[in-house]
Amino acid sequence: MRKSFLRHNKILTGILFIVVAAPLLFFTHNKVHGQQAGSSNIELSPAKINITVDPGESFTQTFRIGNYSGSAQTLYIFMRDFTVINEQGTPDFFENSQLDEEARKFALSQWVDLPVSSVDIPNNVVAEVDAIINIPEDAEAGGHYGAFFVQTQAPEAQGTAIGSVVQITSLMLINVPGDIEENITITSAATDKSVYFEENPKITFTTLLKNEGSVHGIPVGAFNVSGGKGAKEKAIIYNQNQGAVLPGAPERKISETFSLDKKEGSLIPPIGKFTIELQARYGTSNLPLETTAIFWLLPAKFIAVATLVTLVGIFVLWRVFMSFKKE
Repeated sequence: MRKSFLRHNKILTGILFIVVAAPLLFFTHNKVHGQQAGSSNIELSPAKINITVDPGESFTQTFRIGNYSGSAQTLYIFMRDFTVINEQGTPDFFENSQLDEEARKFALSQWVDLPVSSVDIPNNVVAEVDAIINIPEDAEAGGHYGAFFVQTQAPEAQGTAIGSVVQITSLMLINVPGDIEENITITSAATDKSVYFEENPKITFTTLLKNEGSVHGIPVGAFNVSGGKGAKEKAIIYNQNQGAVLPGAPERKISETFSLDKKEGSLIPPIGKFTIELQARYGTSNLPLETTAIFWLLPAKFIAVATLVTLVGIFVLWRVFMSFKKE
């Protein structure tokens, strides 16, 4: 009876190894994500400016335009005003003459002087263009928004050929001090899923922000991810792209994607209930923006394997118990 028990035990051990090891080897994989970004033959920097200019003062902003197209280029420069039309922060450009008197108070192009309307740049040469921003004494306090354009065709001549025109912009966000109101609130904060069933998923944390003030704000800060089992605590920079939240615009979406690292020495992947705690600030007074969100990691493959191992273990113990009982 003893020999029979040992023989059965060896068979069960072999079965247990196959049941446990095979799924683990089969399910182990690494995902490689690639990203390919195109580049323009014309470059403009800086891509965005965010400055404060007092009423009655002037500020000179130097733009650098690089031509790497392979031949000399005549590039046309001009200003447009803009507003934001969706939660991704997509700008909508328009000419100052299209604005009514109320909207013109917060436009910028009317205060910007450009020395030229076009510039000839040889190949592989960088030219500099100075835009002079003159803020009137009676300028409305708050945010004023415009865009510096560079394109390969004169704006009045592009017509239906817009598809073939190379066009790049630099957004200009100007704050005029005075009696302003800074008031940005988080209207929503959540991950793209409430429960993740895959192992080591990419998690996207998204906030929607509304600006009820009179001046734009760029929230900066970080959020911590903690809780669960088998995971290291993690801190992620918030608003890494420096997205601005404009007054009077739709809610602005700011998203950050991350994954959790397994804790050193842990035999299990990150699993359980996790909490995101966001702490950010914005504005001239460093006003706080804080919120929390919760998500769950329940890796189905790991749970299935662990459950199977547990059941096999229970079965083995039961067989051992029954063998001793018969003896």
